[in-house]
Amino acid sequence: MNAHIYLFSSICFATLGQILLKWRIRDVIILPSGFVEKFTFLFLLIFDPLIFLSLLADGLAYLAWMAALTKLELNYAFMMSSLIFVFVIIFSRLLLNEPISVQKIVGMLLIILGVVIIARG
Repeated sequence: MNAHIYLFSSICFATLGQILLKWRIRDVIILPSGFVEKFTFLFLLIFDPLIFLSLLADGLAYLAWMAALTKLELNYAFMMSSLIFVFVIIFSRLLLNEPISVQKIVGMLLIILGVVIIARG
């Protein structure tokens, strides 16, 4: 399999993991105040189906990342993985109705420009 397919899969799974996590966490009313209560509350959230799917997506992202690194240089792959930021902003807008500011748009364009420059070098 092409290393770039592994890299793109890693980026997609990581994005999915973050979107699923936020999708579920936004429904959590309030984090308990005590340390033990916080830890217990967050630990039990792992068993929530969406949180579990988020962890699974992140695990698959990591496996795909390892596969990509067997063929790609780390500095190239790591720079390409910055596209996660772009995808998270776009999908958080589309799926979670989060706002996109002018600063975020400029930042996304700079990331994309950087990725294009790295890809050509």
